Amino acid sequence: MPGDGKVGNYKGADEEYRQLKAWLSDKGIHTVAFVYAASLGVALGWRLFMDPAFEVHCAWFDGVALSKNAGFAEWFMKRLFRARKKSLAKTRVEASPNLMNMLPKAELVIRPGYAHCGYMAAETKTYVEQIEAFLEQKEKK
Repeated sequence: MPGDGKVGNYKGADEEYRQLKAWLSDKGIHTVAFVYAASLGVALGWRLFMDPAFEVHCAWFDGVALSKNAGFAEWFMKRLFRARKKSLAKTRVEASPNLMNMLPKAELVIRPGYAHCGYMAAETKTYVEQIEAFLEQKEKK
């Protein structure tokens, strides 16, 4: 997904995903081992993850805009995520089977002191090691 603003008017994640889905379908790709998405790309990654036309084995979404000075926002996001997770687990309302399968295993990580996508830039080696460990864990299952 181009993020440099030099490609003209951005038509939105729905149009971007329509193009991605068409490309994957045209290539006969319907199984995806791993989806990685950061920042605005999560809008596409989430759509791919939730699309019943594709089997996605695991996903890593990153880039919530929080920072060291956003203590309330960090607390609020943790509460919101956990409350929503519990609510969906209890009611299964508004949730697809993929979402319900993912939520019990989902992990919310807040990295205090790092602005939006800052951790991956400042701690690249550690970040890559975390993703590799995540993938190795998934391979063992």
